[in-house]
Amino acid sequence: MTSFPIIFVLAIAAIVVAFLAYVAIGIYRMITPTRGRKIDHAARPGSALVIIDMQDDFTNKRGKNGFGDAAVASAIDTVNRHIEMARSQNIPVAVIRQVQYEPIAILVTKLLAGPEGLAGSPGLGLDPRIDASAAPDFEKSRADAFSNKKFEAWLAENHIGQLKLVGLDGCYCVQATAHGALNRGYAVEILQDGVLTAFPARWQECKMQLQARGAAIAGET
Repeated sequence: MTSFPIIFVLAIAAIVVAFLAYVAIGIYRMITPTRGRKIDHAARPGSALVIIDMQDDFTNKRGKNGFGDAAVASAIDTVNRHIEMARSQNIPVAVIRQVQYEPIAILVTKLLAGPEGLAGSPGLGLDPRIDASAAPDFEKSRADAFSNKKFEAWLAENHIGQLKLVGLDGCYCVQATAHGALNRGYAVEILQDGVLTAFPARWQECKMQLQARGAAIAGET
């Protein structure tokens, strides 16, 4: 009889450890940039402007990890200018949106960031102030946009070898997508006037890491 409580406690402890491991694996999978086959630059002369996670859920977020109305308005104006410039140069534009469907991803998102970006949220769409309605739209559930194979296929179909990135958050989905692109041999340019982050100091470190890998930071002095 005396051993029963010990067995019970050990069983509970094992369940807790297993759950924590499950969550840790989920977090690692969500934030880690993907890897893939190296591209042939000779067959990829094109560029694309990629707009990352500029969704109502995030651009209108208040409080923790919010960006502030002035910063958002400025970034949206800048993104629209980049879209207009891309169109004038016949550079395709793609929209990436964060949408979480899987239970572990929903749990991790709620723990780390809040309820935004979860399936069923009314704010999953692109911020309507951004003029990109004709652009192809790709959903992702990980930080790196390359986790969506349809996005990668679209880049191949359009012979794109250089990515110009804008969006949010610089420290998470923007930098993860940039690393995913660099892992595949893409040329990457961060248009930093169109990037939002809730963590400015960390963003400086992220940019340094990306530059060390060969990414260009537009406007960096």
